[in-house]
Amino acid sequence: MKILIISDGDSKYGAANSLCQMAARLQLKDDIDLTVVLNHESNVSDFLKAHACKVIILPYELYCHAYPSKFWKLLIKKPLYAIKYYLSRLLALKKLQEKIDIERFDLIHSNGNREDFSALISERFNIPLVWHLREFDDLGYKCFYLRNDYVQLMNRTANVLIAVSDAVMKNWINKGIDEKKIVRVYNGVKMRKSFRLRLIPLAQKKEIKVIMVGSLQPLKGQMQAIELMASLKESNQTYCLDFIGDGSSKYVNQLKNEIKKNKIEENIRFLGYRTDVFQLLLDYDIGLTCSKDEGFGRVTAEYMMAGLPVLASNTGANSELIRDGIDGYLYSYGNIQDMKNKLARIINNNLGGMETYKYATANFSDIVNADNIYQIYKKVLQDT
Repeated sequence: MKILIISDGDSKYGAANSLCQMAARLQLKDDIDLTVVLNHESNVSDFLKAHACKVIILPYELYCHAYPSKFWKLLIKKPLYAIKYYLSRLLALKKLQEKIDIERFDLIHSNGNREDFSALISERFNIPLVWHLREFDDLGYKCFYLRNDYVQLMNRTANVLIAVSDAVMKNWINKGIDEKKIVRVYNGVKMRKSFRLRLIPLAQKKEIKVIMVGSLQPLKGQMQAIELMASLKESNQTYCLDFIGDGSSKYVNQLKNEIKKNKIEENIRFLGYRTDVFQLLLDYDIGLTCSKDEGFGRVTAEYMMAGLPVLASNTGANSELIRDGIDGYLYSYGNIQDMKNKLARIINNNLGGMETYKYATANFSDIVNADNIYQIYKKVLQDT
């Protein structure tokens, strides 16, 4: 099978990491030949090349963008984005035809709902299309669109749409996606050979090391994590929290000011964006996921794959990943007292470890994900 994957532009976080793990695993199959199209060079292109995937860089623009900070900027940017969007797609298609024989491909796979270059190729060359929906549609993340018919476009062009969770699937069906075309396949995280081996029960540790991974932005809930740490100042145990990820200087300064106001500077560190999270997780005791609406929760699955118990908000897909009372606890989003109570229960019940590692391996590994995607490819080609 010759598969052409079109990226949605993300090069640092969830969609990009999911693409990398999926492509690397699929490329290992004897009858799969992958070519991945990206719209810029990045660590993603380096990773894919290192895993024997063909990579093509083309100048196509997305049809979906985040709102600028000021409304007047939108009035200027939207027309400019629209011009770039329409012209870039035509230019990218011309360049793609110069680089490869598109008609030789059996299937096209879109890696996200913010791009439609894949649909253009699919319709132009009559090639089956699989479309990945890796996030909620404009739920929390305020975006503007350069086309208003994207749901109709997906229904018309996609043979199958893949939602990364039941929550995402429900969101898109409510938006108008044909429920007969959509299936759920959880994202895959890199399979581990080892997990966090806990020699001392959490309740007996003098210091509890907590980690929160993800882009630094209000919707990810870092402020709740800081409020939690402030509420634990008088605890018998010492709590340390590390943030991994980057964000706007304005928001980071807000977080640091809140930390300073609560006099917990010695308990919280900002480690910035890291590419070695996989290894770092083994040094921590508990993972935090405080997002308002997490489409899948890749870092949550990574915590669990490392054997860490997870304290997560009761929103988005968190309840699909975490078995409440086994792999961690869900707290009522925004309720710091409930957050504190659930953290205490994680510690007192010594959650996580082998049971959580085995569950994550069986349900959220890159091997399971790639096998599920592979079966979808085969079915689409059999039905067309």
